[in-house]
Amino acid sequence: MTEQRESLEQRGPTAQTGLHRVVRMTFRTEAVPEFLEIFADVVADIRRQPGCLHVELMRDAQWPDVYATFSVWKSEAALEAYRQTPFFRKTWSLTKALFAAPPRAESYGPVSTTQEPASKRNR
Repeated sequence: MTEQRESLEQRGPTAQTGLHRVVRMTFRTEAVPEFLEIFADVVADIRRQPGCLHVELMRDAQWPDVYATFSVWKSEAALEAYRQTPFFRKTWSLTKALFAAPPRAESYGPVSTTQEPASKRNR
């Protein structure tokens, strides 16, 4: 059990910190190459934003026009500060013009898995 806890704690910079953000985007088929070019051009700058700990792009396993960004931020305030920058506003404006459907954004916080469950403590 200790090994399992340690592996959960050692999953890298995202394991126990910050705000985890997933933005799911559906693009028009013909717009996918343009989106990929935009993302390639801006991803390094996103990673350099204050409070950004991690950014990656994923594609849906079933739907080739559906992509998601996964990012980790030091805090909700860091994400919100980034969202107010001219850089974000320009990038988002270029990106949302390519959508086939409204995007869906969700934020998550980490859950500690280092405590023993109550069901095991009461035995």
